[in-house]
Amino acid sequence: MAISRRWATPEHRYRLWARGRGSDQPDFELGQVQCVQVSAGALWVANMVAQRGVRRSRGAAPIRYDALRACLSRVAAFAAGEGASVHMPRIGCGLAGGRWGDVERVVEEEVVGRGVAVYVYDLAAVGKGRGGRRRRGKSPESGEKGGEALLHPQPCG
Repeated sequence: MAISRRWATPEHRYRLWARGRGSDQPDFELGQVQCVQVSAGALWVANMVAQRGVRRSRGAAPIRYDALRACLSRVAAFAAGEGASVHMPRIGCGLAGGRWGDVERVVEEEVVGRGVAVYVYDLAAVGKGRGGRRRRGKSPESGEKGGEALLHPQPCG
């Protein structure tokens, strides 16, 4: 939701996509990704469908790791094609109910393993200052080609 405070378009496009509007979009189903450009430069947001619902069902967390893997594979292909890095919070660990260790392993295999740098940010609590960050992969400072990406709505990969 921090992204929605800065750019309204990704959430708006996500909601349209979820309602089946947008013939140029992939079906709204687990494992799919929608990329939305948020600036004239190379800054994108990737809307991913990697969980079923927002509440536990019969003890199972909403996150679907196979869908997350498919989403991140698409994001990695998109980022590699753009010469971009991926910047993200610890996805899948809030309402989705996932464990960061499991999510991190998928991020490393699907994104970092394909040569795309990933920056993971811990969001600070309101009034607590700036969040920290952890880096995976090569950084732009080390000579990586490309710009920033959080990842025209379009399918990613």
